[in-house]
Amino acid sequence: LRFALDGLDDCGDRSDEIVCQSQLDFQIRLAGSNKTNEGRVEVKVFGQWGAICDDHFSANDANVICRQLGFPLGASQALSHSTFGPGSPILMDDVMCRGNETSLADCPFAGWGVHNCAPEETAGVRCILAETTCTENQFKCETTDACIAIDFLCDTVDDCGDHSDENRTRCASELLVRLADGPDSLSGRVELRQNGIWGTVCDDDFGPEEATVICRMLNLNGPAQPAKSGSFGPGKGPIWLDELGCSGTENTLMECARLPWAKHNCRHTEDAGVRCS
Repeated sequence: LRFALDGLDDCGDRSDEIVCQSQLDFQIRLAGSNKTNEGRVEVKVFGQWGAICDDHFSANDANVICRQLGFPLGASQALSHSTFGPGSPILMDDVMCRGNETSLADCPFAGWGVHNCAPEETAGVRCILAETTCTENQFKCETTDACIAIDFLCDTVDDCGDHSDENRTRCASELLVRLADGPDSLSGRVELRQNGIWGTVCDDDFGPEEATVICRMLNLNGPAQPAKSGSFGPGKGPIWLDELGCSGTENTLMECARLPWAKHNCRHTEDAGVRCS
């Protein structure tokens, strides 16, 4: 009995440890990062939390850890040298998983608390997040994969946590306009690029004055006609503008009265179009 609960596979089939799992109260967590899918690996045994030494730490170990934490796609990286800060005490060392274990506690290792490591040698993981799909009215953050409201872009607040929504190049990009899915280069659905993202314009209150300004932005200065009710088909991306109120003399839509960017009560079946000349 003295060999049970020591973490070592004394029997060769882990039966001396499996029968004691309930007494271990084994738990696992990630620490040292503000992201839920990465961090320093910490385990809890006998009521105490501690770290894992990075000796022999491999992708197999990282995959077991990530799957145990609820990331079915496993790990993208097995990290060493205390990437997420030092940890103490060290409770596991020389972990050598095959990769098919359901719990890190099932993997061979040196024994609970047995190690030859310093706090700067702790292991970490970066787990693979399931693909996140954002709606057309949302922006997908670059590294956190979080979805934020499209109107949070370039508002000087780091809503993503990785500053991708406040990217200087994106926020400094100029407003562009193009015509899409028309029969020729003079007509089509109006699409705007705001903050680096292409979207559409709702046809609420959209008339000849608004069409004239859009055509002027395209250096087409002849008579302009509005096209409503999705005449050129539904677009994709955010509906950037709604309830435009131009006089027809403006050089850009930025000079027209309008609702705030991305504020609307429309669907893409209401995307506005123009016929320029």
